[in-house]
Amino acid sequence: MKLARRTFLAALPGLLSACASIGPSTIVRDQRDYTDAIADAAKRQVLGAVVRLRYADHVAFLDIGQVVAGYQVEGSVGTGTTFTSGLDLGEDLRLSGEGRYIDRPTITWQPVTGAALSERLLQPLPPGVLAVLGLTGFPPDMVFGLTVASINGLSNGSTRPGESIPAHPRWEIVIERFRAVRTTGVLGVRTDRDGLGRPRFVLVDESRGTDRRVKDIRILLGLDPDVNEFPMIYGSGAGNGREIRMITRPLLDVLLEVAGRIQVPPPDVQSGRTPATVADIPEQPVLRIQAGLDRPDDPYVEIDHGDGWFWIDDTDYASKRTFTFLMLLVSMVQTDPARPQPLLTIPTG
Repeated sequence: MKLARRTFLAALPGLLSACASIGPSTIVRDQRDYTDAIADAAKRQVLGAVVRLRYADHVAFLDIGQVVAGYQVEGSVGTGTTFTSGLDLGEDLRLSGEGRYIDRPTITWQPVTGAALSERLLQPLPPGVLAVLGLTGFPPDMVFGLTVASINGLSNGSTRPGESIPAHPRWEIVIERFRAVRTTGVLGVRTDRDGLGRPRFVLVDESRGTDRRVKDIRILLGLDPDVNEFPMIYGSGAGNGREIRMITRPLLDVLLEVAGRIQVPPPDVQSGRTPATVADIPEQPVLRIQAGLDRPDDPYVEIDHGDGWFWIDDTDYASKRTFTFLMLLVSMVQTDPARPQPLLTIPTG
């Protein structure tokens, strides 16, 4: 017993010092846990906005302002001869110990209202940024199909709830040509500055008019055959042949385009809660939002609305990719240099 007592007393300083700081051990775990939680919440918020618009309901956004994850560890160790319970180390020495761990996160939210909400929903997306996304990142039929209403006078179709507007006959041909040259490098995008120092996106024909597919794009968009660089601007009409004019959609219109593709339950249509889904929805971009009375087992994202559930299947890669692009658009319009960005603070001392 004496040996056990001496061993414990010798190890006691080390046991106490081991609890001195838990901060470093929480970094990896908390970074992933909070990132996953914030990402999942953002996905549900966007899907919820789409579903609410499908049912002509009000859309609201609530941004995360700050996350404070506070940890507190308390402990005590006591020895004496009057304890009636505890660990018996021999003779008349008794030892008792207790500890307490507290995890109390604090999250602040910033509701988006007034002018901030109007700007987020109604400000047209920048044409040059969309061109970069469509020619270097995501498929052009996804980017332009959802976000652009017209290019040099060629109108895109619409699938907003209750609407079925076909695209211009040459629209699909132009998008197919963009898709064909997306990875070839014959079309590029560069940026420069205008007279006011603002960024200006320019489409560059690296083939100098020699690629057959680029020639088709030039003809379909009415571009000057002797010009190889075309500034991309927001505007309607065919232009003068030396620029590419785009009418881009604001985020609200993009969300409505997505909302119109939901295959809503027939009882909701019969009761007048929402219009029927149009039959001639374009094949691209693919975004299947399913609906049902029961909660799905393992969805990519899901929300409940009314009497049922809406979700995207985790095995539907094409729909997940399109929804990821939609999330990117939402992130783009959330950027406001004058507004404090989300902050994560973890006091662990």
